[in-house]
Amino acid sequence: MPDGDGNNEPTRTDRDHQILVTIGNDAGEETSAEPLGFRTPPLPEPGVEFPPVETTVSRPERMEPGVTLFNPRRRRVGVGQEIVNFNAGFGMLMVLDQAGEVTWYYRVDSRISDFEKVANGNLIFVTADFRMIEIDWLGNTVNQWYAANRPEGPAAGIPVDTQSFHHEIDELPNGNYEARPFNPPSPVTETYSRAVEYEIDEENMRVRQLWQSEQAGPDSVISIAMGDVDWLPETENILVAYGAILDRETLDQVDWRADSRLLFNQWTRLREYVRSDPPEVVYEVVLDTGTEDMGWTLFGAERIDRVGP
Repeated sequence: MPDGDGNNEPTRTDRDHQILVTIGNDAGEETSAEPLGFRTPPLPEPGVEFPPVETTVSRPERMEPGVTLFNPRRRRVGVGQEIVNFNAGFGMLMVLDQAGEVTWYYRVDSRISDFEKVANGNLIFVTADFRMIEIDWLGNTVNQWYAANRPEGPAAGIPVDTQSFHHEIDELPNGNYEARPFNPPSPVTETYSRAVEYEIDEENMRVRQLWQSEQAGPDSVISIAMGDVDWLPETENILVAYGAILDRETLDQVDWRADSRLLFNQWTRLREYVRSDPPEVVYEVVLDTGTEDMGWTLFGAERIDRVGP
């Protein structure tokens, strides 16, 4: 919501806000209306329809300006079509401010994978039922496309002659969009999750590691799927989204086969690091139910300039 200086500041929930409207003409004359009062509604209670969002670290003076856009993904533990439908039938985009408070969210009826804030200021995202949907910040659908050969059959929007959309979407310089497939990583037991920076010497065909967010050890985590890393241009900090993190107690029972991890819970976190040695965490948000039967994961996260176009 614009403040008195014309800045676009996030509007927090369950608070009283004052809206000031001033109208000016070409002669430089201005008139202001009486202030309007508005109380934003509270957030839903955390549960199966809304994730628990806990901010454990927030140092705004060390952080990249802007707000964080990400996609909480609901996940119930177990097998069977009912659980598949429960997990895949929920999609959400959410924005957090620098204090980790929710300032905007959007619900859709299918799990969201990748998403972008595009050049026109709108949002575009890919769903698990093979649709690409563009919305504005009021939640209105602007454009939508669907994979013409998808198992679910026709949908609203423009058909595209393909079997599926999945995992990543990018806006091209000409304004078109492309989606990409996903390649599986190394075996679970041989991995840990980190952000890492390399220097690539193409002439001499050499690669040198410059920085990493963490090292293997008792405090490291293993994310079995998804995740995202972004270099933040103003501070040169690194924003890391950890995807679907496994509990350490289950690592010896899990591999990359989908059915091997259906019976174990997962959680997730977002972190912003300063590229120092050792790395400094200046922002951390954790989504963890603390239960064994349901958790929350995410596909990725982006630091965007603001809520709105």
